[in-house]
Order: sequence, then C-alpha cells, then structure tokens
Amino acid sequence: MRFVNDEYSTFSFRADLTACPNYPVQVGMPEIMKGVEDVLGSNMDIEVFPSEDIVHSMAMPGSHAWNPHDLVCGMDVSGNANDGHYTYIAVVIGTLESLIALAKRLGIHNGYVHMRDLRHSRQQNDFKSRLKFDGKNNMALCIKITKDKVIQKFLNSKVMKNNSFAKKKVLATYNYILIDEIKKLLHAFLLAHHYIFEDVVCQCDSDCVQLAKTGGLMHTHKGIAHVLADIVAWFNSRGIEPTGVLSIDLSDRTYDRMLQCFN
Repeated sequence: MRFVNDEYSTFSFRADLTACPNYPVQVGMPEIMKGVEDVLGSNMDIEVFPSEDIVHSMAMPGSHAWNPHDLVCGMDVSGNANDGHYTYIAVVIGTLESLIALAKRLGIHNGYVHMRDLRHSRQQNDFKSRLKFDGKNNMALCIKITKDKVIQKFLNSKVMKNNSFAKKKVLATYNYILIDEIKKLLHAFLLAHHYIFEDVVCQCDSDCVQLAKTGGLMHTHKGIAHVLADIVAWFNSRGIEPTGVLSIDLSDRTYDRMLQCFN
C-alpha cells in the first residue's frame, strides 16, 4: 500500500484485481482504510491516491484521472511587519511524482509540517539540506513583490491623482501583471514538459486564489505543492535560500508596468 497524503478527510483507493488487471475498482471512505487489505484480499496491489475531489481538480481537461507526471503548482505568500503581509510569494511547480518524493525526503508524512518547530539553526540547516529543487522535474521561485507598498505607491502616484480609477481595478491590474511575470519565469520549465500555463493545477490558500483565477489556472485546496511553497516562503522570509530556488525582486517591475497600463 502506497500512502500519499492524509491531510484530507477522504481518500480514494484504487485496487487492481489480479484476476482482471484492466478493471480498476474505486473504494472510498477513510473508515475502511484500516481493513481495506482484508476486505479486498492480500492478492491485490493497492495504491492510495488523494481524495476524489483532489484527483478531479488535478486532472487535465478531458481526462478522468491524474498521473504521476502531471504538473502541479503551489503558491504561498509571506510577509513581515515592515513590508506587509504580501512581501514574498513562493511558487513551486513540478511533476506530482517528484513533489511527493521531495516531501518524503523532508519527512512530511501528514501533508503538513510545523515550521515553528524548527527553532534552532541546526534544525533549520538540516531541513534545508534536504529541500532541493532539481530544475528538471521541479523548480521553485521566491519572488519579492512587496504588494502592499507597490499598491500604496501607485495610489499616491500622479496617475491616480489625475484619474479616478477604482481600487478594485487597480488590484485586478496588479494581479494580471504579477501572474504574467510568473508565467514568463516558468515558461522554459513548462515548455520542457509540453505544458501550457493554463493547464497547470494550482494548489493555494485564500491569499492566492484570485491570483490563480486571474492566470486562468485550475485551482484547488491546499496540497503537497502548497506545503512546499509555504516552506520556501518561510525560509525566504528569514533570509535563507534553499538549493535550486530562483529568487527575484519584481516590486519595481510590477509598479512600472502598472504605470504603463494606466497611462
């Protein structure tokens, strides 16, 4: 039995009958997890996949199931008292298979990790040494966006003083520009995997849902890609850069593009 993630309240179990290897049987409900092997028999190979709604959201358009080579993306924001809540955005993308393997290497078996438990630098360094993105099967970005400051700077600019643009429109334009910049940074990786940006499933919390929607991404609840993005953001907010993470500051770039859009 291969266990993938137990963060969610429901799971799907796919059992391939030895006698009929081409006929998959779907068995749901976590209550039967303990006795599933007894119920189905020991002569079957059992694999545990994420819950049915997660599987559905991970599926590409027109398909009926995910596979380990599907790309999944995770986004998470972090901040500080000086620059606001939206200071950094971490983006992790990779094949589902590689992200699961990375999570296992980090010892993440419950679908989440409490970074606050890494109180000492020795613990942080040990954890960081196992957090490596290879750039081929997975990659990570940590982008400084200082969203609150950029938006406030724009609201105080001459462009806004000479016009009466609604703040809602300003925020929508900011999201469009930011996701467009992220798309450009991921372009080569997506090309190598024969993907277009809009076909990637994005795992995120409420802070990034609107950004994902603006980019036309299929978004779902938090999952392993989001957990890894959260870890990258946590390290970056403390000035620690894990191996293979591309760090870039887009604060000025987004502000300049906003000026161009409204001029």
